[in-house]
Amino acid sequence: MQIVTALGMVCRKFLSPQSAAYRALTAFYQRLDSLKRQYSRNSITVAINVTQHCNLNCACCNQFSPLVDEYFYPVETFQNECGRLLAVGKQKISMIGFQGGEPLLHPQLAEFFDIARAYFDKYNPAGRICVISNGLLLLRQPESFWRNCKKNNVIINITNYRIRLDYNAMEMTAKKYGVQFEYIEDSGIIEKTTNRMPFDMAGTQDVKSTWRLCYYANKCINLREGKLYTCPTVQGAHFFNSYFGTHLEISEKDSIDIYKAKNIDEILDFLSKPVPFCRYCNWKAAQTQIPWRTSTKSISEWADAP
Repeated sequence: MQIVTALGMVCRKFLSPQSAAYRALTAFYQRLDSLKRQYSRNSITVAINVTQHCNLNCACCNQFSPLVDEYFYPVETFQNECGRLLAVGKQKISMIGFQGGEPLLHPQLAEFFDIARAYFDKYNPAGRICVISNGLLLLRQPESFWRNCKKNNVIINITNYRIRLDYNAMEMTAKKYGVQFEYIEDSGIIEKTTNRMPFDMAGTQDVKSTWRLCYYANKCINLREGKLYTCPTVQGAHFFNSYFGTHLEISEKDSIDIYKAKNIDEILDFLSKPVPFCRYCNWKAAQTQIPWRTSTKSISEWADAP
C-alpha cells in the first residue's frame, strides 16, 4: 500500500489539477486506494465538525455548509465523547481533526484543543491534533490562540481557495509561535477545485458498488453526538433534508454508538463496511476537478433530478 500512498502524493504535488494526466492518475489512485477501505484500519483519524456553518459559500460542499445558518458543537458534549473514544480506542485513534464548516468561527475552539490533548496524554501520547481551516480568520486570532496551539501541539492545516489571502503571513505567524503549519494533504499551495457526488434521491444505488467507488468511506470518519460515521456525507445529510424538505433516510445502522461499542475492533470493523445510506450516493456520476465557485444553494449541486 506504500505504492498507493506515493502515487497519491505524485498526483497532488507534481501535476496541475486541470491536466488530463492529473485526472487519469487521480482516478487510478482512487481505485487502488479503495482496496484499503475494505479492511479494518490499524488506526484512524476522527474528525469533529465543531461548526457546520462557514464564512465561505462553496458549491457542492460535502459538509452542506451553505445550507446551515449556524451550528456550534457543544464543548461539554465533546468532553464526554473524547474521553470515551480515547478510552476505547487508545493508540488506534491516531489523530483528532477539528473542522467545519469553518472551525475558527467557534468561540471555544481552544477548549477543544485542551480536551483532546488531555485525553491523548492519558491514553495515546503520540496522538496528533489538527484544525482544518480555510484561513480567512487565521491572522485575526489573538496571541492566546497561537500559544494554545503551541502548548497542545496543534497542526494548522489550510485549504487554499481562489481568494486573496496572505499565506506568507500565515506561515510566518505560525513559525513565530512554533506552530506546525501545513497545506491540505501536505501538497503545498494548490488551487482549490470542487468535487460533486450527486445524491440518487430514489436510493437505488448498489451499496457495495458505491462503497468501492466512494472517496470518503473508511477514510473521512466523523464523530457526531456520540456516533461514528464512516463518511462525512451521512453525518451531515440531515442538514440537506432540513433545507430542501427531502427525506433521505438516516437509520441507526448508518453509524456506530461509541458508548455501546464493546471495543475498538468492533468500531473499526463497522467503519470498514458499507452502510444502508450508501444507496443514495451515486458515485458513478461523480464529477471531479471542477473549478471552485460559490454556491447558489440549488439542490442540483448535491442531487440529480429524480
